[in-house]
Amino acid sequence: GPDAPLAFAFGRLAGGGRAELWELAAVVSAPSAAAQQLHADTLFSEAPCLFTAFVALQPISREMGPTLFVPASHTREADEAMRRPDTKARGAGAGADFLATADAQLGCLDTGDATLYDSRLLHAGGANSSRERRVLAYITFRHVAADARELGNEAAHSIRPELARRRLTLAALRRGAGLLVDP
Repeated sequence: GPDAPLAFAFGRLAGGGRAELWELAAVVSAPSAAAQQLHADTLFSEAPCLFTAFVALQPISREMGPTLFVPASHTREADEAMRRPDTKARGAGAGADFLATADAQLGCLDTGDATLYDSRLLHAGGANSSRERRVLAYITFRHVAADARELGNEAAHSIRPELARRRLTLAALRRGAGLLVDP
């Protein structure tokens, strides 16, 4: 609805009601799934481009491999630090010093809880050592000023083409525009 906290947050972060729906899917981690490599969803840019919310469809425990987020890793300073050869952790690779001092946070969530992050932020799904599948719905909006051609993640742009062609905005969804696509 128009007063939904997540919609309000997307509006503030993504430049208002003209922010375009960019992704709408689910990420599933099966029991025994390996952890993802630490990554950002887009290339570094000075300006914000995409914002994503993971919404827990069940309680997400440590054993299920919650997403690890590295706060402040979306900045120019962090991007430069991640590209520098390590200085203290010899042989650990570029960015080892930065990661060694980062205050990484786990996204352990209750059903219906959401984490909202900037696509430039480093994050990774953890290894699922539980006996349950971990399922997170996710929704992404493109910032109104972001050029879709410069995001560097077209291969990961998984929204259905017929839905993408509709270029749904946050404002349209808040007014009740449906996501159903005519056959």
